[in-house]
Amino acid sequence: MVSWAPILALIVVMYIVFARQGVRVATTGLFCIACFAAITENDQTPSPVFGFAGIHLFPFDVITIALIVVAVVQREQLKGNLRPWLAVLLALLPLLIVSVVVGYVKYGSIALVEFRPFMYFMAAIVAFASVEWSDSNVRRLALIAALASSVAIVVIAVARLVELGFVSSDEFFIDATGTYRTLRPVVASQAAVLGLGSIVVLAEWIRRGRVGVLFVWIILISVVVVVQHRSVWVATLFGIASLALLMRGGGLSARLVAAIMCWLSFASLLYLTGALDLLLDKLSTSFADIFSAGSTVTNRTSGWDLLTNELFAQNNGASAMGLPMGHGYARIGPTGLVETYQPHNWYVQLLLRVGVLGVTCFVASVIFGAFGAWTKRGSRLQFALVVFVSVFVLAYGFVWYLVPFFVFGACVAGGRRESEGEAARQCVDRRFCD
Repeated sequence: MVSWAPILALIVVMYIVFARQGVRVATTGLFCIACFAAITENDQTPSPVFGFAGIHLFPFDVITIALIVVAVVQREQLKGNLRPWLAVLLALLPLLIVSVVVGYVKYGSIALVEFRPFMYFMAAIVAFASVEWSDSNVRRLALIAALASSVAIVVIAVARLVELGFVSSDEFFIDATGTYRTLRPVVASQAAVLGLGSIVVLAEWIRRGRVGVLFVWIILISVVVVVQHRSVWVATLFGIASLALLMRGGGLSARLVAAIMCWLSFASLLYLTGALDLLLDKLSTSFADIFSAGSTVTNRTSGWDLLTNELFAQNNGASAMGLPMGHGYARIGPTGLVETYQPHNWYVQLLLRVGVLGVTCFVASVIFGAFGAWTKRGSRLQFALVVFVSVFVLAYGFVWYLVPFFVFGACVAGGRRESEGEAARQCVDRRFCD
């Protein structure tokens, strides 16, 4: 039985904090829901919150309904935010609808189950694209939400580390249902929120140079390393590199170098005291087995190859529009066992279900969003957010509560080119402007 009291208490507290930013109720509610989902995420299969005539609604289904309602209520703002990145991304919707309808006719209700992650993603896109990103209060709220979620996840990670200690990235346990579960302190999507939070804080340090901000960044980036999600390490590295690419001025460059050197000095100090011995032992185990037959990297990459080969072995229509929802992801893994989990790669997942047309829409959306940030003054942070998310989903699905960060980067950066004076006034937050 779910205890709703602490859940409601957490939502109320978040709403009170976020409501102080002077943002409309629906938008405040969106960020509250996203933060709550990120903080409370785990790798356990959720129980349905409602069931009728064989139809079950799960927590994310209820959230999806709320996201769609917000998008409908704020539909005029959604039209106002329509940019090339959003237009090509919305082209996914009819492709997904065709896939699930055909799948339902062919495979039954299992098609609806497979459709869920795509439904969550699209609902989050239209909901957060309906936010008034031109309002500086909304942009500030997005940054506060990123930081608040990151701090909460740090607390969760530390508590689990105290309870379980350090583990390698490939250590699992089998739950009561026979499903493999990670022993790492937080799940990958939560680690991704930490990585995004570290980029937001690093951008703040680069802009303002406050020692307290640097201290927070060192904590966040350290936890990102300790929770041992290698895909998040790679995405974070790309995000930090993206910040460096768009920096202007020797002072800003010096602050980035200073931040990295401070973190390396902190890590060296811990190493000299022997505090990192156990962690380094687990890290060496993780990397020693990275290409072994039973490693997650080998399982996933071989799965991508097998699944895409199956797709392209079909007719041209299947290659263009994908195999219908409900077809499943069954393949023979490197160990000779049948594996059925989703491919852990958003690009491959889209390719399998909406074909070359669908994955092209998503890639074009990423390119449009990133290009807008690259060419627009004051969009250093936005470019880094788009890059981080697009790299992270190479190894995982697109979890819906990461969508606000992607939309934040693409929406703010994807507008018209402005003069320097206008850019200074319309910047995401003056603290993050060049």
